[in-house]
Amino acid sequence: MEAARTVDHKIVISGDGPLREELKSLIFKYNLKNVILTGFISEDEKKALLRLCKAFVFPSQYRSEAFGVSLLEAQLFKKPIISCNIGTGSSFVNIHNKTGIVVPPKDVNSLSLAMNHLAKNDSLCHQLGESGFSRFSDMFTIEKQSNSYVKLYNALINGNKN
Repeated sequence: MEAARTVDHKIVISGDGPLREELKSLIFKYNLKNVILTGFISEDEKKALLRLCKAFVFPSQYRSEAFGVSLLEAQLFKKPIISCNIGTGSSFVNIHNKTGIVVPPKDVNSLSLAMNHLAKNDSLCHQLGESGFSRFSDMFTIEKQSNSYVKLYNALINGNKN
């Protein structure tokens, strides 16, 4: 929410959970006219938002927030990602300056700069989104994932540590 104070673009936060009231309070406290809380959304509404958004922001700051399937969904819709470098799967999915922008965790200024940069740069958004979609297609489809698990299990069964 702090980063939203210096972003010149609409920010839509979807989902519902224990932080909703805190987010509402921060929106009121900072008088954030650019932030919209949707609450719970259906799968169709999520797809519509992903189609319509310019970029996907995943500002997780803690390792417990780990991977985020939503990052893969954003790549499927050819959206650039802004995420934090928390040393988990999110850092594996989003490659800095290739599929999106990776910022340090808890760095409000870097997050704000990244959001404003993408908001003002359509060609970069397109380039990063296409690259993210390629990465998704090369690594994260059901077929690719199941094949990699089969290879791993076979290696374990056969005693091969590679």
